[in-house]
Amino acid sequence: MTSGLGRVPVPSGGEAAGGDRRMRKGDGVGGAGGVAAVVVAWRQLGATISALESLAASTVRFEPLLCVAQQYRPDELARLESAVPGAELVELADNLGFAGAANRGVDLALERGARWVLLMNNDATAEPSCAERCVAEAERHERVAAVGPAVAYAGGGGHLWFAGARHSRALDLVWHRGPFARSGEVPRSADSDYVPGCCVLISAEAWRHLGPFREDYFMYFEDVEWGERARLAGWRLRYLGEVLCHHEMALSSGRGEGSLVSRRMLSETNAYYLSRNPLRHARETPGRALRLSRTAGALVIWTAYNLTRVRPSEWPTVGRSLAEGLVDGWAGHMGPRPAAARRRAGSGRRQAPGAARGASPTSPPRRAERDRPLAGARVCVVYDCIFPWTIGGAERWYRGLCDRLATAGAQVTYLTRRQWAGDPPEIAGIEVVAVSRGDLYHPDGRRRSGPPLRFGAGVLWWLARHRRDLDAVHLANFPYFSLIAARVALAGTATPVYVDWFEVWPWSFWRRYAGGAAGVVGFAVQRLCLALSPRALVFWAHTARRLSARGHRGRITVLPGLLPAPDPAVEPALVPPASPAMVFAGRFIADKGVRLLPEALELARHSLPELRLVLAGEGPEREALSEELSRRGLAGAADLAGKLDDEGLRRLLSTASCVVVASVREGYGMMVAEAAALGTPCVVAAHPENAAVGHVAEGVNGFVVEPTPSGIAAGVVRVVLAGARLRESTRTWYEHAAARASAKRSADEVVALYLADGVGPARGQGG
Repeated sequence: MTSGLGRVPVPSGGEAAGGDRRMRKGDGVGGAGGVAAVVVAWRQLGATISALESLAASTVRFEPLLCVAQQYRPDELARLESAVPGAELVELADNLGFAGAANRGVDLALERGARWVLLMNNDATAEPSCAERCVAEAERHERVAAVGPAVAYAGGGGHLWFAGARHSRALDLVWHRGPFARSGEVPRSADSDYVPGCCVLISAEAWRHLGPFREDYFMYFEDVEWGERARLAGWRLRYLGEVLCHHEMALSSGRGEGSLVSRRMLSETNAYYLSRNPLRHARETPGRALRLSRTAGALVIWTAYNLTRVRPSEWPTVGRSLAEGLVDGWAGHMGPRPAAARRRAGSGRRQAPGAARGASPTSPPRRAERDRPLAGARVCVVYDCIFPWTIGGAERWYRGLCDRLATAGAQVTYLTRRQWAGDPPEIAGIEVVAVSRGDLYHPDGRRRSGPPLRFGAGVLWWLARHRRDLDAVHLANFPYFSLIAARVALAGTATPVYVDWFEVWPWSFWRRYAGGAAGVVGFAVQRLCLALSPRALVFWAHTARRLSARGHRGRITVLPGLLPAPDPAVEPALVPPASPAMVFAGRFIADKGVRLLPEALELARHSLPELRLVLAGEGPEREALSEELSRRGLAGAADLAGKLDDEGLRRLLSTASCVVVASVREGYGMMVAEAAALGTPCVVAAHPENAAVGHVAEGVNGFVVEPTPSGIAAGVVRVVLAGARLRESTRTWYEHAAARASAKRSADEVVALYLADGVGPARGQGG
């Protein structure tokens, strides 16, 4: 048989995207409406071939059919290559767990244009009509994120393993419907609270909206977490009442043989993850009362159930793994099981920074090493603004990152532009150094070219003098000249440079923003900076895809997000204001879409005569806005509130019916999150460069609308008419989104990334 699998080299060192993704195209390149299939495989070569063969016999032509193969030997890869015509091999040198491997496969399938992705573990086989029937079920209903068929045990006498599932919100417990029932007793199709990853059809639209599986879960419960995320965002999950998949339960953990009772017994591996991950999920639940009840459910009921699945003879091993999982779940130690990581370290991999020399690789780290893992590391953070002298999402991120690095023991220097009078500010654990000065913006709101150039020169001068004194440099892609300066100053050293890419602008946007000649220069500089960012960090998966599409060949890490944690001292306003008001908060410049608001107000008042518009901020469009409001006879229905401090802005947002984000460009869209934290929905314009769209769950915390006055007006009317129900769901959305995509989690992942790269005193004088 001729080879049917093309190999797809994909980085496996924890990156969520990027690296060399050259893929040999087969006959089927996914087009609009196409269906792709992804098999996640770790060892069990025979099972993997069986899974692929079952999909190759499908009544649907998968475009593409991918096999994500983790830690396979060269001879095994060769056998896979000759096994199934029309499939493609995604080779991973490391074991990323089910979640990490599934994310790689689904992302690649979506890049190929698939509208639906059938995700399957290699311990499952699918009936030929599985994908076709699942797609038909999904398209019979609205907003379906995933469909899973009834699943029977392979070789289990026709007994069912999955026939829909329920998830107890109060206790965070999950149970399958109809376990051990006969295949002839399959329950009817219905909504399901989650669909297991062994066989699930996933909507590309939902995946882009909700994001990928949480990779820190590694294996088990990531599908439950994703399902809850989907339901909270207003999506549905469906169970299809037909046995279209057969599951060899627990094959990867060594329990895939014997009777059904013996196969349900836990191994050391699944005992650890099945105790840790549910407890971690419960511990991250927003709201004190719900978090306590869920934690009790995980500790008492879930643990008691797991104990029934441990053989008495295996208490010393499996029982210990259960206990380790509970300890790590409580403490928040996620990712691969530490015991496995220690075994890898003992087999010749680089020892983690700070580990005691001569110590056993299996000995636990000292408390000080755990609490201050970057002790003595010298880190330089570079950004031309600093919070609270300048207020914005990036400023808050870098201030929070510096605080986190300092608590981890690092010596932090923050290079910035002077924004204060007198001596540099004194911030505990952070040395603030001003390397330039000057106003950033033209009167029309566009950035000046002089201040970034001066800032870049200052960064070059400072880093050149300290190039041997640093263990890491962390900066933003914008303004670009500081990145270029950093790479020039550190040339010849081994000092790692981490670059946060908040945005990647296409040529069309550069041309509109900066004009012909300046746009060409800006686009060229951006391309140069892509090449100068071997360690790129992003906060959206679509930003990672843009980096790759524009030629980035380094490592890309997708961080969880930038959302602030819910403030328990701030009470959300869940009762709609008596008098409806739409609010805009930001700079009064054309790119913020402020010119659309007077006409949008006029149109919305046809349905809501009492509606008011409040504009908070300053900028060159203020006079034009005032004149347009007067011309339309709306001066008495609008307030220009000026620039507000944090407390004033919070009061304004909490008393608004909705916040309007009409921007042509937003790098992250923090305003949606700040409003949602107070229970206030948003109306967001659907511009391609407006990243705020990614924060909107349609009908849950607001609406995405056409970027026109009529589109905005219609969205505002929908929000006001939705009333308290929408405000309550907005606040609930925020509590869950903040737990998943918080700036704190992102900062923790940066610390972990530094440690994985060996940042610390062990590097020596900057390398």
